[in-house]
Amino acid sequence: MKFTGELTEAVLLKRYDRILVDVAVSKKEIRTIYCPNNNLLRGCDSLGTRLWFSTSLNPKRKHPYVWEIVEVEGGNFVLVNNLRSHD
Repeated sequence: MKFTGELTEAVLLKRYDRILVDVAVSKKEIRTIYCPNNNLLRGCDSLGTRLWFSTSLNPKRKHPYVWEIVEVEGGNFVLVNNLRSHD
């Protein structure tokens, strides 16, 4: 998978409204990021799960951070952003 920018690692704190997620980037920094996949994501949205998100350079975006990948049980990675191509 190719990403245009750098991904930031975070820990999932809470998912609500299926499109927004609160994550901890560090012990002092919490961000709300956009989840482009509004499906249930069973097994992917557990409290404490490691995930990675990208940052949009578009200043007009309401939510500049986008959830891209999550690490699920067993150490496997799942692409959450279903708007990306699978190359």
